Amino acid sequence: MTQLVLTEEQAKVAASALRPLEVHDTRGNVVGTFSPIWTAADITEAKNRLASSEPRYTTAQVLEYLRNSVSEPDRLVEVANVRGLDPPASESQGNGQN
Repeated sequence: MTQLVLTEEQAKVAASALRPLEVHDTRGNVVGTFSPIWTAADITEAKNRLASSEPRYTTAQVLEYLRNSVSEPDRLVEVANVRGLDPPASESQGNGQN
């Protein structure tokens, strides 16, 4: 079997792929596909998640929840707190209009 050696960057993309990838040449022509390898552990985890009684949400449901649950300034403060950063200054701070 002929082997094609990927660059380190390409190998990282291929290793993290969850779905088949199209492979293109430098002119944009499709030259093949790459399908990720599912390990026994991956399959077991997927089966366990499917058998779980935990609720499931679509991407649309999660995005809608995020849009409606917290205002943007509050979300920024929350993210800053989680990451140990200083929260963003409010619009009234730092502009000389107190």
